[in-house]
Amino acid sequence: MPVIDIEALKTPYSLAFMGKLNIPHNEMGLLRFLERIFPRLVSEYPDIILYIIGDKATDAIKKHQQKWDRNIILTGYLDDFSALLNTTKAFVAPIYFGTGIKTKIIDAMGFGLPVITTAIGVEGLKVTNNKHIFVANNDDEFLKYVRLVFQNEQICQDISKNARDYVNSYHNFDLCKGQFYQLLEI
Repeated sequence: MPVIDIEALKTPYSLAFMGKLNIPHNEMGLLRFLERIFPRLVSEYPDIILYIIGDKATDAIKKHQQKWDRNIILTGYLDDFSALLNTTKAFVAPIYFGTGIKTKIIDAMGFGLPVITTAIGVEGLKVTNNKHIFVANNDDEFLKYVRLVFQNEQICQDISKNARDYVNSYHNFDLCKGQFYQLLEI
């Protein structure tokens, strides 16, 4: 497992993606991001770093990492990703198909990261676009929201607070456990 010197890589222009990389919805979404959005970001923010957290990177993902070796860090699986997420400016979740609540989004919101995702990424969540999260309907909107996060600290702070509050209100373990027991009448 690579040792990542987060301090050495610190930049105000950092993003994170997280997931098992050989699962079709993760691979396809990440590849679309790397092909359509990331080159535009690198041209605007040459010091940008994208941390790709997860194991089982496919050859296609590795090819992009090699092309952008200064800008993309493949971390592999991390037992504890908290230090990395705590130094990252935003979390990207380009999800274009799949079912169920995407726990990676809840994890990132719990860390107070502004999350940029798609309508599929927020399915099952009671979030509001531009309040708790950013929902991009196309590549240009995805790019717009990344720029916004990089350029507007106040919006980052507002989204961060709202995201944490949302997770504490709707996805708090003790609260959910109590509601579950209540359903079971225990």
